[in-house]
This record gives sequence, C-alpha cells and structure tokens, in this order.
Amino acid sequence: MFHSIPPEEIRFCLFSDASFTTSAIDRPVAGCFIVATNAKLGLNQIAPVTPFGWSSKTIPRVVRSTFSAEAVSLSNNLDRLSWVRQLWPFLLDPKVNWRKPDLVLPSLPPAIAVTDCKSVYDIGSKTVVPSCTEPRSTLECLLIKERLSENVQLRWIHSQAQLADSLTKPMDAGTLRSCLRGGTYSLFDESLNLKTRADKRTQHQWYKTKNLADSNAEEPK
Repeated sequence: MFHSIPPEEIRFCLFSDASFTTSAIDRPVAGCFIVATNAKLGLNQIAPVTPFGWSSKTIPRVVRSTFSAEAVSLSNNLDRLSWVRQLWPFLLDPKVNWRKPDLVLPSLPPAIAVTDCKSVYDIGSKTVVPSCTEPRSTLECLLIKERLSENVQLRWIHSQAQLADSLTKPMDAGTLRSCLRGGTYSLFDESLNLKTRADKRTQHQWYKTKNLADSNAEEPK
C-alpha cells in the first residue's frame, strides 16, 4: 500500500539484513528494503513509510560469519540507497547533475540506514579504523563508512523491528505486513534500546545466580 508524502518532504530509509548458514546447500541471503518517508523518522517520531525498492538475493561471495554477511549486505544495500537518492532529485529537477554523485549526495537531505547487527553498527558509528579478523570484511566496513559520509545516518534496532528480516529467511512476515498495512514506522533512541537489552541480560544473570545460591543453601550439611 502506498501512502501520500509531499515530494519536497521525502527522505529515504534503508533496512538492511542478512542471514548466515554453515550449510553447504543453503547460501547466505541479503535483504534490502528501501522506503520513502519524511524527516520525522530521523527524530524518533511516528513517520509515514511507503515502499520504494526491495530485493532478496543470495550473497555473491563466501562469507565466514554472521558479521561478514551483515557487512556485505549493508555495503551493497548502501549502494542501492545511493542510486535511489541520486535519481530522485533528478526526477524533481532535470538540472541536477546525477552523474557526479560525490557532489550531489552530500548536499541532499539526510538518509537513514537501519541494521540489527550491533557489531556493524559499532563499526559504522565510530571514527576509528575498522579492525576485523577477515581482511575482506575490513574492506566492506571501509566502504560502509565511505557511504555513510554521504549524509547517511546509521541506526540500530532490535531484530523484532527489522522490516527486512523476512526477506532473508523463511519466517513469519507479520512485522513487515503490519507496517505496510498501517503505513507508519518509528525508530527509537539506540541508548534506550541497548539499556533495555542490558537490563534483560542482567536480570537473567541475577536469576541464574539466585537459583544457584538457593540450591547450595538447600544442600544438607
């Protein structure tokens, strides 16, 4: 379903995800879902979303880990986002020189790239040089940082809120269907998401420790 957004208010948001498997038969899959939205999404407010482009393809090279799969997927999907961002202003104004993306992209309204891979988010959001055990993954991370410098903001979300998740594996696509049906989406502050995740881990650790102490106390002397 498509929802009306004034052309001058349109911003683009990319949802990037990947699946990883060690099976020799099933190959890793990269999912890409690009939506048109407005500036409210970047402000963590409820914003309209309309599907603009999507893909679900096997990753073209061998990857050794989930991190590598996510890095390759995000790198390729950022290229797709750049292409969309180049063409859109040209459709509004044919005078835009879309043949020079290094000049056009940084001057465009900010875009958003969303990932549920915390490791990729950390590398993309830090200013240090990426350091990975796989040299090819390091190159992908450098490409990601280069694309992010084109006025693209990298955001992290829980896997349950990842709209591209169902494009990478057989699963219930209820989250994606609900978003398309309602036509709205909202991001949340990463620090709050990470704090919530940390609190759950702390509670789980406390629970295990408490059970162990209780069981020791019940042992006969």
